[in-house]
Amino acid sequence: MKRILFAAAVLLASCGSTQQYNAKISTDIQPNELKADVKKAYRNLKKYQADLDWYISESDFKFKIDSFTNTLSKPMKPYEFYTQLAPVVNSIRQGHLSVVPPRKRLSKVETKILNSKGKGPFSQLEFQWLDGKLFVTKNASKDSTIAIGTRVLAINKESVTDLYAKYSRLYTSDGYNRTFIDERFGNLFSTYYTVEHGLQDSVTYTLSFRDSVFQKVLIREAKAAKEEKTTETKISNKERKKELKEKHRKNRYYGYNPVTETYNRSFSIVTTDSTTAVMKIRGFSIGKYEDFYKDAFIALKQKKIKNLIIDLRDNPGGRLSEIGYLYSYLSKEPYVFCDRTEVAGKTSLFKADYFKGGNLLRKTLALIGAPFYYTYNFFKVRKGSDGKYYYRGPEHKKRKPRATAFDGTVYVLINGGSFSASCIISSNLKGSKRAVFIGQETGGAYNGTVAGRMPLVRLKNSEIYLRLGLMKIVPTCKTAEEGRGIFPDYETKITVDDLIAKRDVEMEKALELIKLNK
Repeated sequence: MKRILFAAAVLLASCGSTQQYNAKISTDIQPNELKADVKKAYRNLKKYQADLDWYISESDFKFKIDSFTNTLSKPMKPYEFYTQLAPVVNSIRQGHLSVVPPRKRLSKVETKILNSKGKGPFSQLEFQWLDGKLFVTKNASKDSTIAIGTRVLAINKESVTDLYAKYSRLYTSDGYNRTFIDERFGNLFSTYYTVEHGLQDSVTYTLSFRDSVFQKVLIREAKAAKEEKTTETKISNKERKKELKEKHRKNRYYGYNPVTETYNRSFSIVTTDSTTAVMKIRGFSIGKYEDFYKDAFIALKQKKIKNLIIDLRDNPGGRLSEIGYLYSYLSKEPYVFCDRTEVAGKTSLFKADYFKGGNLLRKTLALIGAPFYYTYNFFKVRKGSDGKYYYRGPEHKKRKPRATAFDGTVYVLINGGSFSASCIISSNLKGSKRAVFIGQETGGAYNGTVAGRMPLVRLKNSEIYLRLGLMKIVPTCKTAEEGRGIFPDYETKITVDDLIAKRDVEMEKALELIKLNK
């Protein structure tokens, strides 16, 4: 009985907390409270954001903060405040640094009801922003008449052009390029729309295809009922355990992403003469990568593969350790992967969310290990002769290529969605002339990024969160043009006809070059 009462009390407290939060983000905030949140944001940026003035001078940024603060003369709701604060913070031009908007929370009961309703109307289609227009690239809805390459003109009668103008200000790339903003818009606009308008059970799309304009209404689709296994298909517990174990091994090996239902890494031989292999890497953040790369490069050597295509398109980045490990199989000579990592101060890494996440056991272990963690990070950071503070990690040491390192020709596919860690490894491959690049300018900068450990800072009056970057990560190879991405050796341009025909323009170009080089 006591356990039931305790569970009920926890549930009521949770519901109360959710209701209070939702009420708060729907209420006007007074000017003095808005100014307090701006002051806290600026203070944390100054204290913890590594190399804050990489793309904007300290005086210019302070002027923007002061000018914005002076405009806060009337009450406004948290979301409106967010839409004005985000562009000011984005003037720092660091893509990892972000302002996280307040959004309505769901209770456990509401979440359960929503999940039972199934896939929302935004999740049923995938989109791409091309030349100032939004196109459908995948249709997973029950309405099969929405063809690939269909242009989206409006969402619930609001022009897509207006949505782009409104939402593209709320996030930024590294530096000055626009490829990241445009490439990401197709995936991000629905998130911003939901934050602004709430969850949508139905969406009215105004569409255009082959000079015909029409409307389609997509509603939330209920999940298909699971088929019960017949007697013939039932398996024993022993077989089931074996099946689950193999599935778990495969998921770790290839890095399974349950959100996109795809594997992060794949490897295959694509030409009939077995001279070319493709390594597709969607991200560097999931799975036990060492075994995958080790096996792949052994196979390349054993099969005497001459050409390796590495597909980093739409790869948002991930672990520095993983790209350092991958590079050890690609370099032909001893190398240093990264410069020393710049941080804002001697103790700025203490701001990292060391205790974030995990159950009670994990938090307890973290508490026990805390003195060692903070002591280690304190002594790893040292002041340089230039007066700046630097963290020295394993990626800053000189290394030799692996015994099974690939010695053939490397082709790398990139686009505006190539960001963060995928750009760090691309910078070194480009600067060392180790690879041929095909596609479009990357969304991440050639000369590095500010990321690493990225804690969240809560602005309590508006319930907005500020995501900071504590570490400036710089590849060994750099370019004189600051604030731009890695440019391809062979630039490609995707058209609507390519979308309709499902042509992979970059892959076709790589295979064409390989054929010519024979």
